[in-house]
Amino acid sequence: MDVLVDLSFGEWLKRRRKFLGLTQEQLALKLNCSTIMLRKTEAEERRPSAQIVEQLSEIFNIPANERTAFLRFARGDLRFAPAPAKEDVPWRESTVPARSNLPATITSLVGREKELTDVHKYLQKDDVRLVTLIGPPGIGKTRLGLQVIRQSLSDFPDGVFFVPLAPLEKPSQVAPAIFHALGYVESKNQFTVEQLAEGIGDKQILVMLDNLEHLIEYSAPLVSRLLSACPRLKILTTSRESLRVPGEWLYPIPALDFPEEKHLFRTYAKLNG
Repeated sequence: MDVLVDLSFGEWLKRRRKFLGLTQEQLALKLNCSTIMLRKTEAEERRPSAQIVEQLSEIFNIPANERTAFLRFARGDLRFAPAPAKEDVPWRESTVPARSNLPATITSLVGREKELTDVHKYLQKDDVRLVTLIGPPGIGKTRLGLQVIRQSLSDFPDGVFFVPLAPLEKPSQVAPAIFHALGYVESKNQFTVEQLAEGIGDKQILVMLDNLEHLIEYSAPLVSRLLSACPRLKILTTSRESLRVPGEWLYPIPALDFPEEKHLFRTYAKLNG
């Protein structure tokens, strides 16, 4: 997506929101405002308050020394709108998506706002290279992981990739699966792991390895080797157990809260007289 001269704030906001994989409802929830207000802001029917702009600055990681200019842009001063000549300013960079193979979003992620924020912040830390979402089957590890990496697209300019490992049966299939997900073409003169490490090199890439517990004995040393060989690579995994790799950050996924049975019974009784 190209950056336009005199891009309106509403259009910028809509593009940035979609770039991070957020719906209007999800962003409105983060801002503690109504979806209608956000919809009107994107349609240029109203201007956001200074408080909302400050919250947007936090969500979109606007540098502190650029927030005054960002506020003026949000309040309608097009002299501070993104333009090709000003692409040296981080928040004014083009929103051309990073390379990725992420599947399309079908449903909204509900009830996981805290977990989404926590894991995203982990991946933004320089000293965190490997995060494992851990929990029992069916708790939503894959869904949460996909939303996290979708929101991390702007943090990894060289690409964000999803590698589903559940269909694999043999350990020897793991490295080729990652290799192909990244769009590389194998050479018969090198082992796949060596080609993979060489292909990633010092690129700033995020890879999600999904459902690797049944291949964990092979996956763990592979992950460790790639992280050692590729200094800017980060990996998010989902598993029923830890990889036990040095530097691994575990994030247990809690069960979603549901209304108490008594409350449900009262609600049912009220509805049914």
